[in-house]
Amino acid sequence: MYRHTSNNFASASYLGLVYAAVFEDSDPAVGTTYYYWVTTVKNLLESDPSAPDTGVRPLVPPPPPAYVSATDGTSGDVIGVTWPSVSGATGYEIWRGLSSDSASASFLADVGAVTSYDDDSPTDGTNYWYFIKAVNAAGAGDFSAGDMGYAVVPYQPAMPSTSVDNPNYVRVTWLGTTHARHYSVWRNTVDNFATAVEIETDNTSLAYDDVDAPFDQNLYYWIVAHNDLGAGPESPSAVGYSPETPPAVPFISNLFAGTGVVIIQWAQALNATDYEFIACYSNDVADVAGQELTGDGTEYIWPAGVSGVTFWVGLRSVNRAGASAWSSLLTVYVP
Repeated sequence: MYRHTSNNFASASYLGLVYAAVFEDSDPAVGTTYYYWVTTVKNLLESDPSAPDTGVRPLVPPPPPAYVSATDGTSGDVIGVTWPSVSGATGYEIWRGLSSDSASASFLADVGAVTSYDDDSPTDGTNYWYFIKAVNAAGAGDFSAGDMGYAVVPYQPAMPSTSVDNPNYVRVTWLGTTHARHYSVWRNTVDNFATAVEIETDNTSLAYDDVDAPFDQNLYYWIVAHNDLGAGPESPSAVGYSPETPPAVPFISNLFAGTGVVIIQWAQALNATDYEFIACYSNDVADVAGQELTGDGTEYIWPAGVSGVTFWVGLRSVNRAGASAWSSLLTVYVP
């Protein structure tokens, strides 16, 4: 038996001696036309070749993957689907259904020569069945066996931590929970989530300062974790409290003057978020020469605008509950 890719017996390849009237060529290239010749052998003498005949090994769709695996809630709001590669496949079709019967499945996606796919369009609480077809130039093969998978909303967060002694806010912090992409913060004046108000909608920092917390009352806070599938159950409630307490009076640590300016420095006062500077012509805060909010730093340079004048200067702290008393007024001479 001889074979060649052209009608040229002189260049043909010897395939072997056959003792039957049938020969199966097991290794021809797919899609290639081959010419075949037969000779007879008797008493160690070989005849001339027969007339040639051609044959082609057709390209057929590949077989299905050996198995499919879909995640069971371990990937949160997506379902991860994996399968082993198939020899000769140039791509794969992903099919999804609601039962183990592939006939009822719907086409989901075409993918290339990969062996995984993340389904980001599931619905919470729905079990999906996934089937794979391997594809080549001849088309798609048969369905693989199916596997069931499902996606889930995030787990319930643990009870958050809340502050109870800061007049500027109630600080709410919490631990991240499985499958969450972001969090919302809820608040109520009673321990009832059903009537709570959402005060933060898209938090990823695991901390929130409620600067609008009402003063002097117990406030209940809940955390809800979210992903693309929806919201999980709310956390247990935690009680926060923000006292209506003005900040402490600041302590002036340094005071001096330059040409036309007064420079004042002080220590950070408890619960202060801002400071207010005052300069007076006498030891009386009503006798104002200049008065400015300075921000939350601990130094301020006041442009007096004059020289050869003595001023009485002081500070007070500010927060959302109000202002402290003025510090004692100190004198400074502006040269």
